[in-house]
Amino acid sequence: MRLLHVPRLPRVHVHMYHARAMLATKVKGAVPMATRRATAAETNAAIHETPGVMGGYPCVGNTRIPVRALVEVLRRYGSVEAVGDYFPQLSRTQVDAGLAYYREYPTRVDEDIETSRRADAEFAPHAPVR
Repeated sequence: MRLLHVPRLPRVHVHMYHARAMLATKVKGAVPMATRRATAAETNAAIHETPGVMGGYPCVGNTRIPVRALVEVLRRYGSVEAVGDYFPQLSRTQVDAGLAYYREYPTRVDEDIETSRRADAEFAPHAPVR
C-alpha cells in the first residue's frame, strides 16, 4: 500500500460550522438536502432533551446541536436553506424538526437562548485594564 503525502494547509480561524459548510459544498457527489417536511412523530423522535447534555436543553437527534442554534441561524440569515447550509451534517428533516420544535415550544428554546447569552457574557474575555 502506497501512502500519499498531503501538504498541510495554513491554519485559518473559521467557526467549525462554517468550515463544515465550506467543505460540504466542495465534496464531489454531495447530495442536496431533502425537501420533505417532517411529520409530528419524526419531530418528537428527532429532538432530545438529555440531562447533562448541553445543559439539558433540546438538541437535534443524537447530536450536540441545540435547537437554539438552528433558531439563531434562522433569525440571522432568514431562511431554512441557510440553516441547512450552516449545518450540513443535518438532514432537511432534522432541520425542519428542530424548527417545528421551536414553533411548538418557543418558551423552552428562548430560555436556552437567554441562558447561552448570559453565559457568553459572563465568560467572554474582558479587555485588559491599563
